[in-house]
Amino acid sequence: MIETEHVEPITSNAHPDIPPGWVWTMLPDCVEILDNQRIPVNSEDREKRIAGKSEEALFPYYGATGHVGFIDSYIFNEELVLLGEDGAPFLDSTKQKAYVVRGRYWVNNHAHVLRARDSVTLNALICYYLNLFDYHGFVTGTTRLKLTQAELRRIPIPLPPLAEQRRIVAAIETQLTRLDAGVASLRAAQAKLRRYRAAVLKAACEGRLVEQEPGDEPAEALLRRVVGNREQGTGNRGRRADELAPPDTTGLPKLPTGWCWTRLDEISEALGGYAFQSKDYSDTGLQILKMGNIKTGRLELGENPSYINNVDPSVIEKYILRKNDIVITLTGTRRKRDYGYTAIIKDQRDLLLNQRVARLRFHSALEIEYLFIALQGKHFQDNFFKYETGNVGQGNVSIRAITNESIPLPPLAEQRRIVAEVERRLSVVSAMEATVTASLKRAERLRQAILKRAFAGKLVPQDPGDEPASALLERIRGGRELGVGSRGPAAKGGGRRGRPKKSDAVGAGLVPAHNESDDRQEPAPQRSGRRGRPRKDAPQPTGRPLPASEPVRAAEQLTMDMENPQ
Repeated sequence: MIETEHVEPITSNAHPDIPPGWVWTMLPDCVEILDNQRIPVNSEDREKRIAGKSEEALFPYYGATGHVGFIDSYIFNEELVLLGEDGAPFLDSTKQKAYVVRGRYWVNNHAHVLRARDSVTLNALICYYLNLFDYHGFVTGTTRLKLTQAELRRIPIPLPPLAEQRRIVAAIETQLTRLDAGVASLRAAQAKLRRYRAAVLKAACEGRLVEQEPGDEPAEALLRRVVGNREQGTGNRGRRADELAPPDTTGLPKLPTGWCWTRLDEISEALGGYAFQSKDYSDTGLQILKMGNIKTGRLELGENPSYINNVDPSVIEKYILRKNDIVITLTGTRRKRDYGYTAIIKDQRDLLLNQRVARLRFHSALEIEYLFIALQGKHFQDNFFKYETGNVGQGNVSIRAITNESIPLPPLAEQRRIVAEVERRLSVVSAMEATVTASLKRAERLRQAILKRAFAGKLVPQDPGDEPASALLERIRGGRELGVGSRGPAAKGGGRRGRPKKSDAVGAGLVPAHNESDDRQEPAPQRSGRRGRPRKDAPQPTGRPLPASEPVRAAEQLTMDMENPQ
């Protein structure tokens, strides 16, 4: 049985004992570094180059952590290993830093380009090792880590005999194929639980989750009371009642009897956050509630917390958060819906509202938990993102757009019944999500354990008849002395090693005036064809899949009534 706890990555400071026939060496003895063939092209120029061209004419464009987009030409046409140069998650042992690419493609200058030396090692083995290696002491920077080529060349590697390398790669792939099947099942369960959660919230906001009671006071009477209190100055501060126009219900769905539509500015006071300066941060004091502290439906105050001590009292008075305030994030990645997250301030204290986070303070006569449900529901979230503005990468929604939006308001008694039913249903979902998350973390520890055993010589047996790795290195070093380089398929014709000639690159606009910097990268498509799509002849996963876990089966059962959760 493979131990899954406390897996220590291989480091440069500890060269553990290795089996007979293995040798510790440096990465450049095992790979050619092809960084000089990279050509960065910024996203604006790429968009111009691919405009109007068919999908068949485009090629994958890779960066630090994977597939960034497409471009209308290619540099490489072979299997290589790409390792992030900057922007990769070097210090997160659970995330990928290196990946194998195949086919025809382009690489920018945010990824090192490596080719395994013939008769010395394999691209797959190098990739597995670089995803296990501990980069502490090799990368520099704070918010964006960088692995320079000089540091890349210092990476030590335990090199097995070539025949054993092939056995190791085969064994890793067999075990990871089975592990990946289990992870895929868990991911599928997560997706089903998310869909069920969304279906419950949608039904709650459409009057389909609980029965309507004819004796409930209609929501319009509640709303008149809330607006009247504001007019008399007894409700929450905000726009005066005579400034408020009734919501435009044109195109809005029909609501159940006793419900009504209300704009958020009728029932709440909205405020955008303050631009606190990082130079004023301290180790203690009031915590600044930033976008990163707000996740879907919850606060994570331990996520990179920031504090401030020296604050003007008037700023504290205006931006301090109170119990039952609802906060919502206003900025993220455009078209990805990775913001608009909401959370309720409950027992948390001494929190200041930061910029690009909005605060909604609702009238106390309303059921705050229902309003929280409405802000997470499909109707509000869909309309929220209709107001999205911004450049190619960053999306923003203004606080004014939020306050003009309408939400469905049930009678107060029904609001409370809805809250109770949502809590009953979603408490089960939350428990299952926690179980799935724990299983995924265990799977990642198991993945690391498999790789650690592989590079300790414990995954496959050694064969005394294998040619030792030292002989491989002697051969490659001898080849260098004779001026013989490693063989490798040529990339696209033009210059040395297939790199486009500089004159051609300049003439075609391939060489930009500055380097691209793009953090929003997606996982690399593996076993890709010419355009990065899965090839029809790509090898399919083999091995017996892991059995479905209890969370998977439970998620499938929950989603059977997803479209009508009542």
